[in-house]
Amino acid sequence: MNSVSYNIIHTGQKTTLVFQTSYYGEMSISFRCVATPDGGTGLVYDCFNATIGREMQQISDEKEFAEDLAKIIHHLENALLKKMHGATSDFLFDAFDAVIHLHIQQYGRIVDKGRPLDEQTKRSLLESFMARVEQKFGNYLYLTRYARTPYGLQPQLISFNDFKKNL
Repeated sequence: MNSVSYNIIHTGQKTTLVFQTSYYGEMSISFRCVATPDGGTGLVYDCFNATIGREMQQISDEKEFAEDLAKIIHHLENALLKKMHGATSDFLFDAFDAVIHLHIQQYGRIVDKGRPLDEQTKRSLLESFMARVEQKFGNYLYLTRYARTPYGLQPQLISFNDFKKNL
């Protein structure tokens, strides 16, 4: 399997991740960046949070984020190549499954996440992918609940199985 290489380019308060892929060629995406307390760089991006039903800003370590995106692109390319060579499954779900397996191996769980798209597409994709996660990876799925505290909303993880018991 081919790997996806990347470069991180800093320009003032902007960071651009440039990926070199086998199938798609060069791809780049830019983010606003901030300094982290440990002296690193964090990438700022908008993310739809399904638990609270709205967009919110998220900050991720730039190297970890770039490596995660490189893995996702790698799995998408591999799944697409399999599809082009006769695989009958949906290449997007194949790539999704591979990324979820990798994440579970690394962290032992999945925490719900969304992505910035129009409302109808968000709901449709989120429902499809969350149904897939529930079906194939339910024992590893954790949901984020938010509790109001004097310091604002604070996240708490709850296992999906415990959440289902309380429905």
